Amino acid sequence: MPSLIFLNMANNRIHIVEGNRQLASLQYLDLSSNLLTIVDEPFANFPSIKHLYLQNNKIVMWVKGTRVPGDLQTINIENNDWDCKNFEELKRKIANKMVLGSENVACTNADSPYVDRVIKFRKQEFYALKIGAAQRNVRISCKEYKPNPCDGDDNRIYEVARSKSVESFAKQSMQQLLSGLLREQNYISLIKQQIATEQQKYNQLESVNLDLVKYINDEYQYARLSGKSDPITQLNEIFEHYERENARWKNEIRAEERRNVDKLDELFTVENDIDDLGNQKNQLLEELDECNRTLIVLQTIQMNNDYGWT
Repeated sequence: MPSLIFLNMANNRIHIVEGNRQLASLQYLDLSSNLLTIVDEPFANFPSIKHLYLQNNKIVMWVKGTRVPGDLQTINIENNDWDCKNFEELKRKIANKMVLGSENVACTNADSPYVDRVIKFRKQEFYALKIGAAQRNVRISCKEYKPNPCDGDDNRIYEVARSKSVESFAKQSMQQLLSGLLREQNYISLIKQQIATEQQKYNQLESVNLDLVKYINDEYQYARLSGKSDPITQLNEIFEHYERENARWKNEIRAEERRNVDKLDELFTVENDIDDLGNQKNQLLEELDECNRTLIVLQTIQMNNDYGWT
């Protein structure tokens, strides 16, 4: 990034600046609201910096050998945890610069600045755990927490901190900080995964919703309705339309059923008439048979007369 001029890295939980890649073109650097504890050699990689924002960190010292950039115009170092001896020297280095928020810059005298800050952090961590335990109705054993901050036993804390195990103790505390940071990063990753999953579900629902809206609109046009674009209104009108259609078909079915009843009645009447005609036919046939028999008798008598038969 040879042409990088502006870089904003505020609010990123950055705890260290490292590396040896020089950003010669960088003029604006915002590292505010992070977890920095020191300004040291890597800051020499920004030789052309003009505006430097370091407020709201945990900075204890500006390392003696780290020079202030010659082009620096504005710097903000408020709300940090400056060591007074180091800070007095820093004030002389930036005396001709515009220092923002200088009224909120404070410092602390300590024989061992970083050990003092580690002790303070450990005490804050313990009391936070203690309050959290009380809220969960459980207890934390002070004896199991080293150095022991119970009952204001600061002397014991400093004794432990200044013993031969100070370096390992500081490393342990830093490791705990890094572990906490890693847990936070893992938690953020988990949240991001959950957000991605929820976004996927939302996209699926959105796709289903779009398909449903299209289906409703197609049904609306198929029913030959018009004038409304809101899917809910369209759906209500579709239901009303088909309710009217169903009522019309029901009326036609009832009318057809009545017509069928009338036709059945007519058919029954016709069947009765056919039965009557059958009876009349049978009676006529019987009468015809009787007439035929009478005719035969008459013809026989006539023949007897004609031929003189007796």
